[in-house]
Amino acid sequence: MWAGANISATPVAAPMPSGHNARRVDCKKIHVSWHKAVKIVWLNFDSGDAARKAGQMFSKGAYQVLGQKITASRAVIAQTIPFRGHSGWTVSLSDVPAAAKECDILEAIRHGGNKPCRMKMGEPTYYTDGEQDAVAIRSLLTNIGPLEYWEVTLETNARRVKATARFLDESDAQRAVSELDNTALPFHRKARLTVQSVHSAKFKVGCNTYNAVQARILSQQRPWKEKNVSFRAYPSTDALQRFRVLKLEGEAAGEVARAKTDLESILDGVVAKNDDAVLWDTSLKANGKLYQEMKRLEREVAVVIIRDKVKSELRLLGTERHCNEAQARLVRLLHTQSLLDSTRTIELGPEKFFWACQGGFRKIVAGLGPGKASFDIISTPKRIIISGSWEDYDLAVAVMEGTKPITKPAAWLQPGATAQECSVCWTEADTPVKTKCGHFYCLECFESSCTAAMDDNVAIVCHGEQGKCNAVIGAEDLQEHLSSAVLEQVFDASFSSYVKHNSNDLRYCPTPDCGYIYRVAPNARQHSCSNCLQTTCTACHEPHTGMSCADYRESKSGNHTTALLELKKKLGIKDCPKCTTSIEKIVGCNHMTCAAC
Repeated sequence: MWAGANISATPVAAPMPSGHNARRVDCKKIHVSWHKAVKIVWLNFDSGDAARKAGQMFSKGAYQVLGQKITASRAVIAQTIPFRGHSGWTVSLSDVPAAAKECDILEAIRHGGNKPCRMKMGEPTYYTDGEQDAVAIRSLLTNIGPLEYWEVTLETNARRVKATARFLDESDAQRAVSELDNTALPFHRKARLTVQSVHSAKFKVGCNTYNAVQARILSQQRPWKEKNVSFRAYPSTDALQRFRVLKLEGEAAGEVARAKTDLESILDGVVAKNDDAVLWDTSLKANGKLYQEMKRLEREVAVVIIRDKVKSELRLLGTERHCNEAQARLVRLLHTQSLLDSTRTIELGPEKFFWACQGGFRKIVAGLGPGKASFDIISTPKRIIISGSWEDYDLAVAVMEGTKPITKPAAWLQPGATAQECSVCWTEADTPVKTKCGHFYCLECFESSCTAAMDDNVAIVCHGEQGKCNAVIGAEDLQEHLSSAVLEQVFDASFSSYVKHNSNDLRYCPTPDCGYIYRVAPNARQHSCSNCLQTTCTACHEPHTGMSCADYRESKSGNHTTALLELKKKLGIKDCPKCTTSIEKIVGCNHMTCAAC
């Protein structure tokens, strides 16, 4: 049965995991609509008064057929309408659903005095049913590219059929709009298909963050709606109720981008300051007494305080009044704390780090009490952070040197004694995160370890088992446990690192602060940046419109390039074919290795 069959392969864009495009506007989605099949119905009345009243009731929407408003003409003398052998007055109804029967029309006319004497029904505009229509429209879309999903809205009282489609590839969605919008329906050549792009932006935020800024978002929804941009907050789906997904959607790309900027500003919060100085204390890098006081203030004032250890700043999320109150109290709290305690670190060499992992850190915690010591195994060198007085610091050093014995049950001092102990700070995990390799983190410690690796341009690895796990944290863990803001930072840094180490394939636009990239090509061609419109040669990476690379180099060198080439040829100096570094052979065999690349 397969004899003579031709098999061909069609490339299909791989679907990206949910949330990969967080905080970015995409337009893979389209709205599709077309008119339902309708017909004309003529109503004949003996009385002109009854005809006028019936027509008026249809026009006002008081009479509806199958839940739809009908367009009614004014009453006219019957001989102008094909009611053979009958006189009187006639009202024509247009846009009547094709499925409507005489009984549906009579049922719509609720007043007995307005019912017609006779009725004539015209032919439908087309005869295919709704399912066949939807299949025909979907086939038009799949001819352009594969779909991620297709959904038809079932609205019985609407004049148009509405559907939503999402393509796997954004370029296919753009083609569908340009090629299919305002084209004839395959089942009704006189009617037109409407296809419109839908731009959307998703945000993954913590539930506490959304609750804090919900009032500000709701106040912003009205101006968004006026610009035809919709907002939706989806319920949390993870078991621990940590995150919610927010979505902005609209047909105008510019309006969606502006709404996205508004929402980002709300979600970023405000940096806590005292006058122009950023509020921060080094003890906030640990979960000590000051941090616990800050969390208590957070609950009392009904705000969310985000501690950014990388930038050394606090960001406040909530209503303007609550943020102002929290900022004033933070100023007093940090001032009081600075007079009492401070943060000191104990750097650990390999021997002391081993001691700390084998129960030594827990001895320090037992001696100082909870909240005064934290273990930082991310930094280099490893260190123990003491948040407290000089007496606390001296006691911790004494425990480490063995001059202050600590008597605690042996089981409590062993690593991993707590079921959900954070792999970074070695305290019970706050808002626990469990990685695929089975280790736990505080949500904040997990974000900090990811951003720390991002700063060093290294792989993000697990710190479980006292730093021995070293399993690479995969994209699935990052997408599940990071907010969209941190996830974007990690992905952007990863991509920047890739571009940096693959300069033979990708380059950044030379315009300062542009940030766009272009692909390197072996053959010279002019690339116009879509962001800043700077023209760059993809071979030599210089702006030289209208001349070759060689001519540009000659011109830029003040016409000394030719003389230099002749001199290099005379002296036997050649350029590395990869990086163009000049190499001179003095002795040895013909095999040469470029020291530059």
